[in-house]
Amino acid sequence: MKSSLALVPALVASSIIHPVAAQDYPASSVDVVIPSSPGSGVDILGRAFLEQLGEELGTSFVPLNRPGAANSIGVTLVGNAKADGRTLGLTAAGPFVSQLHMQDLAYEFDDFTYICQVFEVPVVFAVQEDSPHNSLDDIVQASKGGERILVSSAGVATIPHVALSELASQTGTEFTHAPYNGDAAALQAVLGGEVVMGGLGLGTTVNQPVKIIGLFTRDRISQLPDMPTATEAGYEIVKTGSAGLFAPADIPEEERQMLETACEAVVTGAEFSDFATSLNQAPNFLNSADWLSRLEADSASNKTVIDENGLGMR
Repeated sequence: MKSSLALVPALVASSIIHPVAAQDYPASSVDVVIPSSPGSGVDILGRAFLEQLGEELGTSFVPLNRPGAANSIGVTLVGNAKADGRTLGLTAAGPFVSQLHMQDLAYEFDDFTYICQVFEVPVVFAVQEDSPHNSLDDIVQASKGGERILVSSAGVATIPHVALSELASQTGTEFTHAPYNGDAAALQAVLGGEVVMGGLGLGTTVNQPVKIIGLFTRDRISQLPDMPTATEAGYEIVKTGSAGLFAPADIPEEERQMLETACEAVVTGAEFSDFATSLNQAPNFLNSADWLSRLEADSASNKTVIDENGLGMR
């Protein structure tokens, strides 16, 4: 894999404190590439997680935002790095479970070590607060009635885009997809009236003047107790994103184990859980093996949707 991009250190920002572990990480500073745009749900919670991870392991985990190409630019940077535990990545799983089925990229699924899942990313469809559309049914009927429904997302073949494609396929409707450079930009497109609806991670919508009209989790969630899932509304679509910590393939096993253990301590702790919940995020630890299994299953499911809807550009 080749890349000419350089990693530029940045300051970690978070107010969450966690006790230092007895065994410190062997590197005094670790660059962590976050392929999401600043201000996105993954970025905000990811930075809080990295601050606590640093306290847990006695080192500094420095977040570096490298958005673009539906997060694949930042993922490529991690894949190009030395497998010495000093460069990691923290991302939503789209680059692993969707983008690889779309086009030829500078990385493959097996180019990485998947250390742990940190949180899940509920996928929602949101519109402006004063939009006449109040449900998925409204959007579907509007499209069938001739309205051009322009829908933003963080990029082509991201999880929200896949959910939109499934909705179009199941209802025989057409939506116009508008890929933006990250979740935060996709949200701004909704707020600015550039699009009718946005496919977003739930965390990106927190404290924003939007109305959520579609939820694609398997079950209702505590953050939106009165919001029916897409399945309850009659659409057989379940799409929940996954975000976690990863590294170049062949990272030393000692470092991998230390990171996995510290990840569990942070994610299952009350401080991180409370902070995540305040951002409408869903902390959910999975170890290396279990997260890998989930990614493989999600990848297979998304490949089917991408192939059936002709989303690939290979």
